[in-house]
Amino acid sequence: MSDDKILVDRIETSANGQVTISGIKSSTKEKFMLVCSAYDYCGASLINENNLNKSNKFIDLFKLTDIPNTMIIKGWTNASFINKKWLSEPALEMTSEEKGDWGNSNPALDYYNPNLFNHEWLSKFASYNLGLINLRGHLVTPNAQTQIINKLRNTNVISTHNFSKNPVLQGKSNYLYINDASSIKKFHREWQFQREKINEMGPTLLYHYVKNGIDDLWATFGACAIYAGIGDYTITKFYGSNLYEIKINSIICYVVDSYDFIVTEKEDDYLGHWSKTEFDFSTINKVGDKSNQIHSQKGLDLNTRIRPEQSIHYEKLLYPAFNHHYQAYRKKTGKGRDMVIWSKPYKIDMGNTDENLYTFTAKF
Repeated sequence: MSDDKILVDRIETSANGQVTISGIKSSTKEKFMLVCSAYDYCGASLINENNLNKSNKFIDLFKLTDIPNTMIIKGWTNASFINKKWLSEPALEMTSEEKGDWGNSNPALDYYNPNLFNHEWLSKFASYNLGLINLRGHLVTPNAQTQIINKLRNTNVISTHNFSKNPVLQGKSNYLYINDASSIKKFHREWQFQREKINEMGPTLLYHYVKNGIDDLWATFGACAIYAGIGDYTITKFYGSNLYEIKINSIICYVVDSYDFIVTEKEDDYLGHWSKTEFDFSTINKVGDKSNQIHSQKGLDLNTRIRPEQSIHYEKLLYPAFNHHYQAYRKKTGKGRDMVIWSKPYKIDMGNTDENLYTFTAKF
């Protein structure tokens, strides 16, 4: 066998215990097939075979819990941390209804670790930096203006009392008091008004990652969004009218996204091909044909083992992983914690930005 990586496409078993593993070589797209016995594949017990001059030691095949270590090898430190956390903590499941409704989801799902998920880490990635540029470039779109007005109204910033002595009001949101998941979630509900999607999956992005590789941000969140909330503001009331000029002098930016493996009738995310040391992102496996994918009992969440002398047949195999493998792992082990991950907020002053991009007038 060459040194090429093999992407496993199908595993079939016959009545006589024969196992056929088929796939494709990642670089040449050449078809590959390996035929072995069920005992070779499963190898669930130790047998003394010294009389046959064979080793009685076994090697673990790849399983789901090997993924965090593979991520470390690839340099995806935050992705490895959060994947291992999911695999090791007591089961907590997010519903499809909660996904995306970050301000009102189950508080037990919230996870805030400012030492890992912060602007310093995020700014290492081009997609995040481009997202910040795009966010500043269209900060107060018509929809954002509507959101800002609603936030100012709901927090009672616009009131006759606030402008009774001075037509100019300079204020701040409660961003200075964000120090845990509860406070950032409260800020999100009360002050968030704009967002910028990043790493949205599509043909162009898929081609980019297949060609150039995966980074730690994409391995952690996949497609996600940068959210912007009101930081500092200046509001000027026009004399004798109900018209106000609103300036957003600073914004508070953060990324929030879920870490879950939800499976629906229409969606079962493909998570790439994996081994103990390698990763490949391929679209050769179709989610709809689950009967031909690696079953969760074989190679993904049990300590399946083989003899060392047989390892040459398996060490270059990369196994496809899907959301349903994580669901099966949770059902079997009682572990698997879904999370809503909040990054540490980052303040951006608008002083060097075209004033038209963050100033507008409104009636109250």
